Amino acid sequence: MLAEERLTKIVMILKERGFAQVEDLAQKLHVSDMTIRRDLDKCRQRGIVRRCHGGAMFSGANRQEISYEDKCREHQAVKKSIAEIAAGFVKERMTVFLDAGTTTFEIAQQIKKIPRLTIATNDVYIIHSLLAFEPDLIFIGGNIQKKTGSAVGGFAEQMAQRMHFDVSFFGAHSINDCFDVMTPTLEKLFLKNRLAENSSATYLAADHSKFNKTALYQIDNLSDYTGVITDYRFSVEEQRLVEQKQIRTFPVFEQKEQATPELRVEGALV
Repeated sequence: MLAEERLTKIVMILKERGFAQVEDLAQKLHVSDMTIRRDLDKCRQRGIVRRCHGGAMFSGANRQEISYEDKCREHQAVKKSIAEIAAGFVKERMTVFLDAGTTTFEIAQQIKKIPRLTIATNDVYIIHSLLAFEPDLIFIGGNIQKKTGSAVGGFAEQMAQRMHFDVSFFGAHSINDCFDVMTPTLEKLFLKNRLAENSSATYLAADHSKFNKTALYQIDNLSDYTGVITDYRFSVEEQRLVEQKQIRTFPVFEQKEQATPELRVEGALV
């Protein structure tokens, strides 16, 4: 059994029972007590469980998906500013993928009048908002996660495998202190990886609230994207890591101070 698969099983057991002892988990998963303790420490670092004497309790912190309605109410002005910058990377006749999410929803509103676009997405709300506009639409379908309005699963992955995009915009559930992009949903991990592989350019659009948080699964790292569009203000130490990893950022707070269109498109390395 792979380590990540074992972590998933541990979380499922804790979620079902609320609490489990180290010895019980070790016996059930056929590994040593020491291995289980290391696994529980990893889950604790990700904010999923709380360690207690002899075992662990399920906490659920940073694990559950937030409902679409709740996401819509958060940081609306920032999301629109991020979307304005993102729109600068979209040109006539492009094929664009928009990840499911409220920030990418704002990107859709910014680009919907660009001529002869093809827009693909796994977000039912984005599709509905674009029905009256010019872009050709492709819905990457699958099992609908009703809480977020997104399609995931094997069918969506099969569609993504056969497509290619000029540019793709992704959202994030959480970004940890190593700049790993994390998700609580295993199906989203596989789908996002496939979509990114089939894109000529990829941008992560994430507001400050997504940083310094974690979840169960790692999708990729900020360094894997063509660019990161965010209003997050990196500390001096974080800026060193950004430079070390060669992460290209497009800061929203700088965009508010500078008016020239060229600066909107070219971005800056922090």
